[in-house]
Amino acid sequence: MKNITKLLSILLLSGGLVSTLAACSSSEASKTDGAKPKGTENPKVVTIGYQSCVDDLMLVKAEGWFMQDLAKQGITLKYVSFDAGRDINNAMVSKSLDICDLGDPPTAIGVSNDIPYEAF
Repeated sequence: MKNITKLLSILLLSGGLVSTLAACSSSEASKTDGAKPKGTENPKVVTIGYQSCVDDLMLVKAEGWFMQDLAKQGITLKYVSFDAGRDINNAMVSKSLDICDLGDPPTAIGVSNDIPYEAF
């Protein structure tokens, strides 16, 4: 999970103020020594939902930066394109996405409707 946290941090920094990221919340206990809790493993696949528009996530996707880093850890990265933020919110509710690149209005709507993600 520490590696996923690193991935989210990098994605957030690369996004700046252009986009808002949302990630599924986790019930994982906090760690002080960096060790994984017993029975916790990296996911085999991380799925990122995005809208097709010109932004920094498209540069990251085109260059394959996350894909290369995650492949070293045995994780496959899957990108899913959506036409609207509403569709991304629906995918988050159905748990078919792990992370999404989402604009401010759909994020606000999702948070106000208790969609279980954390907005950064």
